[in-house]
Order: sequence, then structure tokens, then C-alpha cells
Amino acid sequence: MNPRTSTPIPTEPEALRDLVLSLLQTQQEKEAEWAERARYIAQQEQAIALRDETIARLESTIAKLQRWRFSRRSEKLSPDQISLWEEALDTEIAAMESILESVLEDSAAVTASRPGTEAPVAPARPSTNIAHCAVESSTAPVSALGQCSRP
Repeated sequence: MNPRTSTPIPTEPEALRDLVLSLLQTQQEKEAEWAERARYIAQQEQAIALRDETIARLESTIAKLQRWRFSRRSEKLSPDQISLWEEALDTEIAAMESILESVLEDSAAVTASRPGTEAPVAPARPSTNIAHCAVESSTAPVSALGQCSRP
């Protein structure tokens, strides 16, 4: 008897051959399923890498635009030029931030759609109470016995 099933293993050669062929077919189907999953995972990893690269590029562009906006050179321009330039920069920064937000939203949607990718829960950290006492106008920590300890 097979320990996995309650059906006995056949003893006739034809029935045994049919059982082996069905097991081989099942194994091939599972291997095809795993290959498909591996292709999907590789595709998702490639999409994530592209998204991360896009995010890094957009963050770099936003930082560069903000440096230009607040640099010393911007202070030397005439007020009219500064206002026009700031409007253009504000528009450019807003566009880059909206692109970044949409990429992050798409990323969150892709991450949420993958099974088994729930956000990890941070472990609870024990709280520590630190009491201070005034000894000669210093803040020495209070020991477990309630007395001030001097450093």
C-alpha cells in the first residue's frame, strides 16, 4: 500500500505502467507550473528593478532642481527672473513628484497583488522609563533603588 493514498499499488504490469505514466504526467504538469511561476517572478523582479531605477532618477532630478532653486546663483538674478524661474521650477518639481507618486502607487499595487507579501509587523519593543533627579543641578539617572547615581 502507498502511504500517501489508501489505494493499493497495482501488481499487474499494465496497471503499473498506467500508474507510472499518470505520475510522470502529473510531475511534468507541476514542473511546467513551476517554470511559469519562475518566469512570472523574473518578470516582476525586472519591473521592480526598472521602477527602482526610475524612482532614483526622479529623486535625483528633484534634488537637483531644488538645489538650483535655492542656490546662491538664484539670489543674483533680478526679481522678475527669479519669479519666472521659480514658477518653472515649481511646475517641474510638481511634475516630477506626481510621476514619483504614480510610480510609488503602482509599486504598492504590484506589491499588494503578490500573495504572501504582507507588510512585516514590527516587533514590540520594551519601553524604558528613565527618571532624572536634581543633584547639584545635574541630571543623574535614578538607579533601581530610587537613589541618584552620579556618573
